[in-house]
Amino acid sequence: MLGAINDIRARAGMAPLRLESRSLDMAQEQALDMAERGYFDHARPSFPDRSAESFGERVDRFGFLGTVGENLSTTGGYEPQQSLRAAVDGWMRSAGHRANILNPGYRFTGIAHYRWAERVSSRRGSRIRWRDNWVQTFLRPAP
Repeated sequence: MLGAINDIRARAGMAPLRLESRSLDMAQEQALDMAERGYFDHARPSFPDRSAESFGERVDRFGFLGTVGENLSTTGGYEPQQSLRAAVDGWMRSAGHRANILNPGYRFTGIAHYRWAERVSSRRGSRIRWRDNWVQTFLRPAP
């Protein structure tokens, strides 16, 4: 995914994003948490074992200083490479997600992908459907 995002930025005359470890950790935690707990949002809902957490609170918990953005995508029924393309294409069709990708102030990123099997039931029986969560965080460090 980093290659696809940086290709888009290069076509726009922008510097590539570089991976950053806390951004990677934050993205991975969110991709996994959304899959395991069954939600899709930047904010984390409360559960019996934890309080709700806003996006800003997550940013603070990871110790970021500066500007942070996040893109989320969930897809279903694709092979992994098709899922990646669907996520990036969807982000580029959305003004807010596109703005994150093409923000010249962002210099660092973290990208996570979490794939899991979902059981889908119908009158003909049940089957497995693959689901993919994609999370990309963006960081512009404080001066």
